[in-house]
Amino acid sequence: MLNVCFTGAGLADCKGFVFLTAFSAYSKHGLTVHRAGDMLDRARGSAGGRMQEEGDMAGTLGNSIPGAILHEDTVVAAGEPWSARIQQGDMLRLVDLEGRQAIDFLCYSAADHIDRYSAANTMKLNKNIYLGQGSVLWSMRAHRMMTIVEDTCASAHDTLYGCCSIEIDEIRYGKTKTRSCQSNFESELAKHGMGARDMAANINFFMSAPVAPDGAVAIVESLSQPGDHVDLRAEMDVLVVLSNCPERDNAASGDGPTPIRAMIYTPG
Repeated sequence: MLNVCFTGAGLADCKGFVFLTAFSAYSKHGLTVHRAGDMLDRARGSAGGRMQEEGDMAGTLGNSIPGAILHEDTVVAAGEPWSARIQQGDMLRLVDLEGRQAIDFLCYSAADHIDRYSAANTMKLNKNIYLGQGSVLWSMRAHRMMTIVEDTCASAHDTLYGCCSIEIDEIRYGKTKTRSCQSNFESELAKHGMGARDMAANINFFMSAPVAPDGAVAIVESLSQPGDHVDLRAEMDVLVVLSNCPERDNAASGDGPTPIRAMIYTPG
């Protein structure tokens, strides 16, 4: 049985529920759900704003990971943030639904948020500036946080370029924007009692930023195809925070920001 909560619907106490953040994206990508009105009517009639949808919902959401126990299945709308706590041994699957969509990603020890993802330690201990299958995400205190156990993307994932911000895009592109990965991170971290001071240099999944022999670096078009995914195993209890990149002025989001899918599951 899957528990479902619609974000932005004003429903109380949705912790631990599946979040359907983009109704049209679910339909577009074959993840059929009931009409929002029907679902909300049922939700309002249940205690505390909660709703439990029986086996038909499990079937319509579609567990595409054979043998797995699916805990959360979320379509994150274009340009939006998302976060979740993942228990040690469980898996996070990030799916690039339409291809060439950067996912800016951070993770923290759930027990001690100071012990967060470290780009420098990750590069040093993997002996590589790029991430792919087999790479370990290391923390500031040199603890194993997550391991990439499966990666279908032909482009290596970026550890160098960091995230876009309103301020840097004004310098780079001469445009004043209202959304960025920096602001997405800050708003999502606030839900967990953190803020800008708790950020670190982030990973960019599905974004290609190769380094030339002379040290030059730039974002280029990713080779990520629709449906490409990465699976990350939690090596400790972690809090993951991501921004589905809203950038429109470089190749980070292909032809424009698109939805992504985040799935948390226990492997079979």
